[in-house]
Amino acid sequence: PPLLSETIRLTGPTENFQRERPVLFDESELLSKTGSMEATRRAKETTTRSRAEVEKELVSAVALMQKEKREKEDEKKEFERHRTMDKILRKMRHAGIGLRIGDRKQRLRTVKNCFMGDEFICWVEESISSRELSLILGKTLSEAVSAEDAQALGSHMLNVGLIYGVGDENDESGAFSKEHIPYRFFEDDESNILNFKKVFDGSSRPPHEVAEDLLLRVIALVSRVSPPETFALTPAESQFITTIAPLDKLSWEQQYREFTHATAELQAVDLSDLKRDCQKLAFWINIFHTMIIHAYLEKGIDHSRARRRNFFTNYCYIIGDILFSIDDIEHGVLRGNRPSRMGGRPFENGNCRIEHMVDELDPRVHFALCYAMEGEPSIRLYHAEIIEEQLNIAGAMYCEKFVEVRMMKRVIVLPHRIEWYSFDIGDTWAEILTFLCYFLEDSFRKIVMELLHKFWDANQVKLRFLKFTWTPAIGRALQAIRKTGSGSLSSIIAVGQAENHVQLRKEGWLAREDRSGKSWRRRYFVLNGATLSYYDSDKKYEGSLRGALTLSGTTTSKGL
Repeated sequence: PPLLSETIRLTGPTENFQRERPVLFDESELLSKTGSMEATRRAKETTTRSRAEVEKELVSAVALMQKEKREKEDEKKEFERHRTMDKILRKMRHAGIGLRIGDRKQRLRTVKNCFMGDEFICWVEESISSRELSLILGKTLSEAVSAEDAQALGSHMLNVGLIYGVGDENDESGAFSKEHIPYRFFEDDESNILNFKKVFDGSSRPPHEVAEDLLLRVIALVSRVSPPETFALTPAESQFITTIAPLDKLSWEQQYREFTHATAELQAVDLSDLKRDCQKLAFWINIFHTMIIHAYLEKGIDHSRARRRNFFTNYCYIIGDILFSIDDIEHGVLRGNRPSRMGGRPFENGNCRIEHMVDELDPRVHFALCYAMEGEPSIRLYHAEIIEEQLNIAGAMYCEKFVEVRMMKRVIVLPHRIEWYSFDIGDTWAEILTFLCYFLEDSFRKIVMELLHKFWDANQVKLRFLKFTWTPAIGRALQAIRKTGSGSLSSIIAVGQAENHVQLRKEGWLAREDRSGKSWRRRYFVLNGATLSYYDSDKKYEGSLRGALTLSGTTTSKGL
């Protein structure tokens, strides 16, 4: 055989060319080539694996997009379902075209505020379309609504907590009955549990979010008929309130109903999330003010001492599956289970509410709590993150508004709440005044400290206390609007309370017959700004009322 390096000349018929025979690879070249081939193979495998991973990620992304699309569709359907249910409820409860709701005789007893099952079935068949019912029940129905479809709607309303059966005749299985059996809307229940107009069956938000949302909602309901100093809100909160505050009676009634339903979320909040005192203070102060205003709007307030006590002890919320009254929150939770002015400690030993109390009483809480009466501190929205600063600001505003110093007479005038709960602040009045000095302006602080150092030990300093009047700043005005047949909330003017409020002067005679047919004594009234003066038949001055509210153009003479 020829040598490896030999040149072989090949001769063909058409061309002559010379080619060098290739030399066989030595070991090093073979190894390098082999390594290169292995690297290429691995690169191909890597490329193949990456493609598989990319394909897998694409499949996951597509599945996620489809899931999000389904969730959005479900949310849209749920929204439509809720909106349709709300429309049906308003139609059901309409005084003219709705269900006949009233007191019924049932086996020698009177059942209040109820409707009958058989009447419900007939009304649904006649008044609700199959399309609306299909949205609620989530299934396709025939064009005509049957009795079974109406019964299914009744069972749905039972299960979601919109109505409940009254009496022993009702089926405990949760099925709606077609018989002549009474049912009642939770809204018509005369229970003192204010947030039990419906049963909350969803998952609740964090407690502080629920409390802040509810307080803003109820402030929006009363903001247009309240004196400006009733609330102290940030510009952002005020702007939000302005955008959602109702302008007419219809929207007010609808928004109030939405608020009462929203309070049901408190039934499911997890109170164990409130671990620190700052969280407890912010949550419970906001809930306290929400419940106070809610109770005024729902029940009103009686000025007799006995019924006033019942107001604070009877009306309550279900919060985290536990009943809390207004007194429970103020004296039990926020004051650390200390006695109230009209009773003993709210919680006995072993009471489950004790674990939700603040760990240490903060006297500044008295600067924050407000009964929504005239001459009270402003209601504000409290946040756990900044509650220290908020309580200090509330203390400064409280003392500036209600603490008065008369140096020449050596008299210090203090607000009623400091007198009521002085033992929450200190053991002696000297300690209490020293505590208040931290919240006074520099000039007043120097005067008070001078009085304490020079004249206190000689008993030459007198203390006076402002008298507290149980005059609601908001409750009666709102109740008057709710009772009027028509009108606009935008025309209700809090007279003489701020620069942007209209100053009115009206006068005239007024007499009215009571239920027995007897006439009130005819008097001459003069409304000048925020003062309402009244005179006898000879126009002789008898007295005056301050802080008057006018319902301008919204009520008849009888209503006014």
